[in-house]
Amino acid sequence: MSTTPVTPPLRCALILAGGRSRRMGMDKYALTVQGQTLLERAVAFWTACGMDRIYVSLHPGLSVSLPESVTPIFDVVSDCGPLGGLISAFRTTDAPLLWVSAVDMPVLLPDAVLDAPAGDAAVYRTGTSPQPLFGVYRRSILPTLETMHLQGDFRMMELLRRVDTRWVDAPKRLEPMFQNWNTPEDLLRGLAGTSPMLSVSAWSGTGKTTFLESLIPALKRRGRTVAAIKHSHHPAQPESPNKDTARLQAAGADQVRLWTEDLTPEHLRETLTPTDLILVEGCKFGPLPKLALHRCSCPDYFPEEPTVLAHITDHPLPVSRPQFSWTDADRCADLICTLFPNAKPCER
Repeated sequence: MSTTPVTPPLRCALILAGGRSRRMGMDKYALTVQGQTLLERAVAFWTACGMDRIYVSLHPGLSVSLPESVTPIFDVVSDCGPLGGLISAFRTTDAPLLWVSAVDMPVLLPDAVLDAPAGDAAVYRTGTSPQPLFGVYRRSILPTLETMHLQGDFRMMELLRRVDTRWVDAPKRLEPMFQNWNTPEDLLRGLAGTSPMLSVSAWSGTGKTTFLESLIPALKRRGRTVAAIKHSHHPAQPESPNKDTARLQAAGADQVRLWTEDLTPEHLRETLTPTDLILVEGCKFGPLPKLALHRCSCPDYFPEEPTVLAHITDHPLPVSRPQFSWTDADRCADLICTLFPNAKPCER
């Protein structure tokens, strides 16, 4: 006697990108990291995870270019935050389950994807902090969502309290996933990592080492330990005492390294003893937060604005980020120390 094969339930992902991004000052989905927007990164992540369908929750009227395989879902209830995105997705699709991520989670790790819960939801927590914007939600939560909407209660924690939620304690290696980018400063801190790594970027000949020779002592006067990295496209070779690495050491850097193309920021951190800040000379097209250096005598260099902490320039620039003159290393150091007031040293 033949039996009809059982069709497994669809695996559907929902990217929550419907926030108004008021504090960021621009739509977060369009922020770029390593040549991809945050939305493109999230789509690529869920595609690689083998999802049958990928939905993107957007606020009405937003025009976004999406791959054919991705379906936009425009909010049917407005100004309700992530809860509104879930309501809209379950109302307008037949998805039995939704694997959810927020678009402003720049670090998504494949081994973090949770199994379908036996109950209504499965959600991570880091310590005692819930992480409701990366989890799995079953269609069975829709009546609760509708009730909360009618009550004017849009709190995700209240949703998880009312439904059958399985809490999963996140291992330490997954904690970087749960950083959110709500402001330009959050973005810069997220890109910098721990220990914070910043690049001093410009075209060759602009004077990167010269500026670092002023910036490093300014940071040291503020009690920071500093590692200085020379980024080079050429294989590492011993340098003579007048070369850049020797000048960085003479400026007071606690550690100096030569970084070639085969060394990632993560691997570089592993080579360092604990330090408060890591300054990279070069790496102008990388994803690190940047001090962008300009001189009238050199070609214009305007990296994408969201990655720039400040511009060091000898002429006014039509940009929104802070601008300092070449003699303003102290003010630049103040800005860095304000952005990273409690910089944690790298762990070995």
